Amino acid sequence: MGLINTSLLSTSLLSTCLLSTSLSWAEDDLYQIEIIAFTQTPSSMDAREVWPNDIALAYPPGTMVLKTAEALEAEAATTDTTMGELSSAIAPSHSEAKSIEGETIEAESTGDETSTLPPAYALLSPDVFTLTNTAAHIRRNNRYRLLAHNAWRQPLTNKSQAASIVVTGGDAFGNHHELEGTITLWASRYVHAKANLWLTEFYPNYGQDQEFSIWPDLPTLPTEQKAPFGNTMMEVSDNKDATLWDQDINRGFNSGFSTFGSLGESGYLVSRVVLMEESRRMRSGEVHYIDHPLFGIVVRVVPVDELDEA
Repeated sequence: MGLINTSLLSTSLLSTCLLSTSLSWAEDDLYQIEIIAFTQTPSSMDAREVWPNDIALAYPPGTMVLKTAEALEAEAATTDTTMGELSSAIAPSHSEAKSIEGETIEAESTGDETSTLPPAYALLSPDVFTLTNTAAHIRRNNRYRLLAHNAWRQPLTNKSQAASIVVTGGDAFGNHHELEGTITLWASRYVHAKANLWLTEFYPNYGQDQEFSIWPDLPTLPTEQKAPFGNTMMEVSDNKDATLWDQDINRGFNSGFSTFGSLGESGYLVSRVVLMEESRRMRSGEVHYIDHPLFGIVVRVVPVDELDEA
């Protein structure tokens, strides 16, 4: 797919196009992603663990923020752009064969069909969740505490084009949450999931702003839904996201001490940050658990057309 002339389309316009529910996807291109995040009581050995503080915390280029379908519709309504003129340039090519789990699927789309599916990258209603029993088990077990339970639908691209989805959960402390980070999913022969999540412990700020922290600054949470990095939408940009990613990574590693900064101003300070960076290869439909001594996530990826058949 060739690049769009940057003199005709701006990055902001393309981001708005992604928000529009007029941009439809063929049902056999979409997968339903469902995740559950939770904390767990550490073992006596894990409780004594000294967690490293030379960790990098940053949101990668192409990070996407999930919003409700209503919020996406409201944002899309603010533009006068004719979506039909741009959908073929923005949507992934459906003429290429995809091979997942050894089976070749030829996906075709005319770009004219009207989808009744929820828009891609929109948060789904709990009535379509498939891991409700798992979440209920976590709530009943005193060893665990549920942080988040979300689901959405998206196409699975190759790794270079995969969008990183923002994940937050737990209690809010100022502009941050206990759990923050991203999960990235893509498809080759199998479905792959990569978790880049951090769990933060906060404590009240009683005027200790002058003190220093051994922990890295928490990166600012993205608020806008952006296009997947690596596809046409991101290629027309000036790659500012990639530059910011490099800067965030460099800031994330502590070269010494850093001040609490805005967290102190918000009334909370950081007492600990633990990072989970794990990847899993999975088959669609299977339930996978990504582990850490202090927290974990449950992930399930199912083709939407298989959900409809159930």
